[in-house]
Amino acid sequence: MVFFSPSGVSLTETILKSEVKPHRPKVRLVAMGRSTEARLKEMDLTVSGVSKSPKPDSLLAVIKTLVTQTAA
Repeated sequence: MVFFSPSGVSLTETILKSEVKPHRPKVRLVAMGRSTEARLKEMDLTVSGVSKSPKPDSLLAVIKTLVTQTAA
């Protein structure tokens, strides 16, 4: 799951805490930027990757890294 803003994390907080965290440990959370990463971590969620910029190429690089790690 990719989160683009801290407010997007906040809007889905109930679902993240009740469904994703306890029942879907293999779901990877990706943050677009450090402030979004910080909001996910405030909720005690594991962040699998952080996009360095809001550009598609940066997000793609994070996703490719996660796919490579999963395949290994």
